[in-house]
Amino acid sequence: MLFYYFAAAANDNNWLHDWFVAAFVSCMDAIDAALPTPAWQQLTGGAANVLRDRPAVQHDFFALVAAYQAAQPGGRAATRAALQAQGDIAGACISGVCLRASDLPAPIAETAVAFGERLFNLLSALGIRKTHYRQIWDDMKDNVCPFCGCFDLDHPDLPSEDLDHYLSRKIYPFAAASLHNLAPMCSRCNMDYKKSKDALSGTGEIERHFPYDINVAGNVRLTGSRFFEQGDDAPPSWVVTLLPANKADEWDRIFEIRKRYRLSVLDKRHMDWLSQWASTFPSAHEPSLAAICRDLEKWAGRWQGLHVQDKSFLKSAFLELVRETIMQNSIEAEQLLTIIRSLIDMNAAEAA
Repeated sequence: MLFYYFAAAANDNNWLHDWFVAAFVSCMDAIDAALPTPAWQQLTGGAANVLRDRPAVQHDFFALVAAYQAAQPGGRAATRAALQAQGDIAGACISGVCLRASDLPAPIAETAVAFGERLFNLLSALGIRKTHYRQIWDDMKDNVCPFCGCFDLDHPDLPSEDLDHYLSRKIYPFAAASLHNLAPMCSRCNMDYKKSKDALSGTGEIERHFPYDINVAGNVRLTGSRFFEQGDDAPPSWVVTLLPANKADEWDRIFEIRKRYRLSVLDKRHMDWLSQWASTFPSAHEPSLAAICRDLEKWAGRWQGLHVQDKSFLKSAFLELVRETIMQNSIEAEQLLTIIRSLIDMNAAEAA
């Protein structure tokens, strides 16, 4: 991810998920102690005004409780472990270890998925999803999808953006109503790329982006790209490096970021960006290499400061690539420098 969401948004109004966990644990504790399970009136407690008049929620909850009661000790232990693991989404993103619905006895898995779906729909009915999205949108410096950085996220008063599950509710049903698991993203990222992929299914020593993290977010480098490897009239041969490296493979696996940046952005926009920069260069005939490099570095820093605004993180990486390339002692550097000076002269002539 290019940036993370406002962490408080996932905590301030997460009462429905917290209620479910507390109520289910109370019932599991009673069953394991061979005691009667608490009545619905006891379980709803402070949420009485919202939950007591929702018979479908009550029915699906007790179906899950009955499935737990019918399970063998191993199935009960797995259910408790899954409830705890799916409640710690940040930890699961770091370790990649989290029990799934498929790891549970079939009756528990089926009733958990059904109840998770019921709770998720209740988030919308109670206005919690809308409030959650508004809190995130209001806090954003730039209202851009943090997974790709390419598409704007609309105002909360407009038709809703995709505010769906980072971890699929069918695979991780105990996190279905957790706001920690609801991640606003553009419809392209959600519908065309993420789809039903399991965000925790990668292998190896990797981490995943947790949408409400507080650590340094992602960035992009183009070092190693070659400008004329594919021919003078062809786009450069891009090498897109995603940072931080320990989270890049999962980010790319789910959202195909490298491919999207190469084909949809860099191939089409790189010459526009070079011309845009050249138009700002102080008028000079045959400017020196040192002067060009200083100006490229200055503008790369300015654009990096804007980060996601108008894909500035990519524009900055591109200008840094240009600077790195022309500083080399190579034919490629000479070719690129000739193009740069030509653009500067052309802009100077137009301005005269």
